[in-house]
Amino acid sequence: MINIENYFSAPIGYVINPKHNAIKENLCKLVNETKEQVASGGKGWISNQTYNTSDNQFDICKDKRFDVLNNWVRQQVEDYKRLIKQNLTIDDGTGWFNVYTKGDYQEQHQHIGSFISCVYFLKARQDGASIYFKPPYYDTHLDVPYVKHKAEEGKLVMFRSFIPHGVEKHNSDENRITLAYNFDEINTTNIR
Repeated sequence: MINIENYFSAPIGYVINPKHNAIKENLCKLVNETKEQVASGGKGWISNQTYNTSDNQFDICKDKRFDVLNNWVRQQVEDYKRLIKQNLTIDDGTGWFNVYTKGDYQEQHQHIGSFISCVYFLKARQDGASIYFKPPYYDTHLDVPYVKHKAEEGKLVMFRSFIPHGVEKHNSDENRITLAYNFDEINTTNIR
């Protein structure tokens, strides 16, 4: 069941995958194999030492070996969309993975041009880096200046793509692996 937390007038949803343990080992192996074969994306980032397959280096949504997880993620996004009362059609999504080693982080950013974004914690220790969210506008009167979601294996965090977010410095010796997704609205008014 998806939990909804309303911060900054922007609902952030999260849910735990009950079948995470059944898929973790194979997907971690696939991530590590892909990392050896595919150059890292994100060269324009300040935190460009963090390995990722963004910038069209490798799209997990187009790789059938990720289908079990991708299908579950899409279903959760549909449920989240319904809970936040967004009656629109979204595409099949794009996705990439991130491998954080000790000292890696991701600076604050937004996914402008997308509608819903997600982060799935594939491999993460509880002392691993948290994802944080900040308000999409500046307001000195906010009770909550930012919100964190701790690293938790099997957790999918869903949010509107305009919400500024980032990843704290990863201080664990064990790698933190996340899968990130963007879903865009499909304009159905011109479809015949």
